[in-house]
Amino acid sequence: MKTNDETQMSGQQENDNYTFMTQEVKPKRKRKYLKKLLSGALIVMPLAILFGFLAFLSFRITQKYFYPVESTTVMEGFEIDTTMEAVTTVTDTTTTETTTEESTSEDTTEPEVTTEEPTTEDPIKVVRDQYSILRGVAGEANKSIVTVTAVTNGSDWFLNDSEKTNSAFGLILSENSRAIMIVTPYDNVSGANEVRVTFRNGSVVPAEIYNFDTELGVCCLSVNLEDVSAEAQLSYEIATLGDSTGLDTGVPVIAVGNPNGYMYSMEVGIISNRKTTEQITDGEIELFNTNLSEKSNGAGVIVDLTGAVVGFMTHRFNSDLNRGLSTCYSVNGLRHLLEDLAVKRNRPYLGIYGGAVQPEMAGTLGVGSGIYISRVITDSPAFVGGLERGDIITSVNGTPISDFTSLSSALRAAGAESTVKVDVVRTTLTTDNEMTFEVTLGTRE
Repeated sequence: MKTNDETQMSGQQENDNYTFMTQEVKPKRKRKYLKKLLSGALIVMPLAILFGFLAFLSFRITQKYFYPVESTTVMEGFEIDTTMEAVTTVTDTTTTETTTEESTSEDTTEPEVTTEEPTTEDPIKVVRDQYSILRGVAGEANKSIVTVTAVTNGSDWFLNDSEKTNSAFGLILSENSRAIMIVTPYDNVSGANEVRVTFRNGSVVPAEIYNFDTELGVCCLSVNLEDVSAEAQLSYEIATLGDSTGLDTGVPVIAVGNPNGYMYSMEVGIISNRKTTEQITDGEIELFNTNLSEKSNGAGVIVDLTGAVVGFMTHRFNSDLNRGLSTCYSVNGLRHLLEDLAVKRNRPYLGIYGGAVQPEMAGTLGVGSGIYISRVITDSPAFVGGLERGDIITSVNGTPISDFTSLSSALRAAGAESTVKVDVVRTTLTTDNEMTFEVTLGTRE
């Protein structure tokens, strides 16, 4: 049986053992935790540094090939500078030099950034500018236009002397040292007792009817140059005759003169149909129409966008097909006539209507080419000489005839009042249909 001392000693030992257990275990566990933490950190940190370096190296390599070293990004009005320094790795001498050169080239060349601002031009201003150009062309063309006033003497209801005037346009066609030649509609001056010409500066001078063609209604006036003041001479220009060959449907044109009845007015339109031809005495005339409405008191010339005259407005040859449209002579078809009127050349007169033999009919009629006579004017040189309707003119004075251009040239070469030999094929005969006639040409008015 234990004594009290033994019991006390035994309890002391148990207390000591408990104290030993509590004091020694905790420090031991702390040291193991720190040891594990330090050992883990020593392993992870080098790996993190290695992976970070590899990631950085990979980024720089891919950035070289897929991203510009220097770039400027524009986004919604803000400019962002993403300039980065080029990095070169010293793994190989050649690679290092190449990379350095590319980096230098990229560093010194900045991409040019341009921003295009949309143009919003005022459409009304565009239209206004276009019509301003057309107005300028018309203004230049009007420098060749004068006002021609025909004065007819008469009497009023109380038998008092009076003057009736009628005005139209005139086109200054040519000029020499003595006179100015002006073309105007013949109907305007026909039967007038006096003709006056008013220049753009207001000067008024007398004019005389120099020559005319009644069939086409074209008249040439002569103005004495001595009657024209120096100021008036500076106010006009000689008209430029253009080429109407290229006129086609839809081509824009300008009418000047007095196309709507008012002097120096202008109308803008287009060619509304291709050129057509109409039969006239001993020939044919080229015509075209515009979409400009016809005015009974209007007249003028048609100019192209360069200001050159390509047509003359006329009230003749209107039909149901072109009713309401302005009919115009092609300037190419009038060129020879205008020259003849200006120099007062006598024009030969045969007196036939017809047309060129078409190729599909040539074999049937037994001819190669020629002019088929559809009508012979009564008492004309052709009528007196024996030509008949249905005859085909194949030559004049030995010159082959294929169309009215060649016929006109042959007649002009012979001259008015001359006698010519006309070879024809008479289609009303079945045998001996080739015949020759001598015809004395007249003078065309």
